[in-house]
Amino acid sequence: MHLFIRFSYTLGEDTVVLKGFKKPQIVPRTRILKGDRTNTSFIENLSTHTGTHIDVPYHMLADGATLDQFEIGDFIFSKPLLIEIPKSDLEKINEEELSQYEERIKNCDILMLYTGFSRYRKTDPERYLEKQPGLSEKAAIYLTRFPNLRCLAIDLVSPENVPEARPKSYPVHKILFRAFKKLIILEDADLSILKGKNIKKVYVIPLFLEKADGAPVTAFAEIE
Repeated sequence: MHLFIRFSYTLGEDTVVLKGFKKPQIVPRTRILKGDRTNTSFIENLSTHTGTHIDVPYHMLADGATLDQFEIGDFIFSKPLLIEIPKSDLEKINEEELSQYEERIKNCDILMLYTGFSRYRKTDPERYLEKQPGLSEKAAIYLTRFPNLRCLAIDLVSPENVPEARPKSYPVHKILFRAFKKLIILEDADLSILKGKNIKKVYVIPLFLEKADGAPVTAFAEIE
């Protein structure tokens, strides 16, 4: 029997957002209890990089693929691999840690890196945002060796620490996007819920937005 587990966070007013972003809000437009015929709402302050979301190459490259250049099948993955590499404040995932799984990475189409740092998302959101670990540049270069890789997922708001990466123009993102013309990077995912599970297939379904650099997603896994 196959089950489905959602590993994207629910969007709401308690969503953790980076500095410069506002928290999303569901704002009432009409309400039946106030005499209106229907309940309708506006979604306000929702950026393309809020909550569990994807980056596509256009996010970092002026000539990179935009979201609407992807097909729906590009968001379905039948060879998932989840590996656990525990990390604490500002630590880097290095090439040696990834190379232990080289034979398995060769065969995967979505690589999910679980650092465990997502445990601070709710209890200490400032630490989660400011002190997050990430990939080293050498680790990112190492991943470019695997042409079957179509998605990199991580339980962090970015595959590189944002305060560190911003003044350097986000080298890890650019290494990956320059190597893979249609790579998807899935960020801020709740990978803890998938630990120890036999994952058969993964779905990362975005809002399809015209000429977008990314989008919030509903991500779920088929478990055997």
